[in-house]
Amino acid sequence: MVTNFTIDTDGNFKGNGVIPYLLNESDEPITIVSVFNEMLKDVRRLHDVYILTMSDDGKITGRERFQICRELDNLLGDLILLRVLVSGNRNFFDLMLGINNEFVTFRILKQRWESEGNLGSVKKLNFTKFQVWLTKYFSVRLSRFVTFMQPKLKLMNLEEVDKIQMHSYLDKIILSTIISRNDIFSTRIS
Repeated sequence: MVTNFTIDTDGNFKGNGVIPYLLNESDEPITIVSVFNEMLKDVRRLHDVYILTMSDDGKITGRERFQICRELDNLLGDLILLRVLVSGNRNFFDLMLGINNEFVTFRILKQRWESEGNLGSVKKLNFTKFQVWLTKYFSVRLSRFVTFMQPKLKLMNLEEVDKIQMHSYLDKIILSTIISRNDIFSTRIS
């Protein structure tokens, strides 16, 4: 696994992972558009891996669990890189989660991200099936984000209010992906 993290029973979070290397090694500048498009490819791969996993026996077993985690790792790297680019600070960003001051700070170190913070009461998903997260929660949030982003990217014009809205969308998607990744890896969901 390229992503490692822990969430303890109090919601304390500490983790690290890889920023998408294909985007960093390219001679082309890293842009919001290129990362957004890479994120969409990773979402498709995650969906394809999930469909393939469920096609034989309808269960997520050990190896299949690792395949899904690998795709979630890739997606998480894209989401974090996208959030960094939108924030305008290429070294770190803070993800604020809600009314109880839950937060996670992300730092970018070369081709890796590191983070720590407290997820508070949002430290686990409220369901036991990965399919529910993928089809009812993640897909809905992603669809809203894509609908919001596509016209902005076509115009190549991101105003400050757009960036604030993008932060909100991305923060929720990143948090949900982290928790889903943790839950599927720990076999809390299947």
